[in-house]
Amino acid sequence: MVFVKVENGVVIQKSCNPEAGFVEVSDEVTCGYLATSSGFIAPTPTVEEVKAAIKRQIQMLDPSPQFRPLREFALGMSTNEAARLGLSEAQLYAANKGYAKMKDLEAQIESLRAQL
Repeated sequence: MVFVKVENGVVIQKSCNPEAGFVEVSDEVTCGYLATSSGFIAPTPTVEEVKAAIKRQIQMLDPSPQFRPLREFALGMSTNEAARLGLSEAQLYAANKGYAKMKDLEAQIESLRAQL
């Protein structure tokens, strides 16, 4: 158990030691939690906070977006070569780990962008 200080219904400070004005709570309660009559709850993030978190995820996955056209070119070339050899995109994906990783990365980034 830990102890927190609550002001205006919001946890503003957390401590491992009991102090004056602090209440005992479960370990998962942290600063920013809301105090309610039934206990403590995590605050609901705002739309701006959610979008900022998604943008951070995209930045982590794609730290150099200027290379995206190069990735798209490489994927296109691989797809064209596979088609020339009579391979489907599914066969190319299964056979070429580099292609599969790039394709997965692009899909993950696109999925995140769609949430913005």
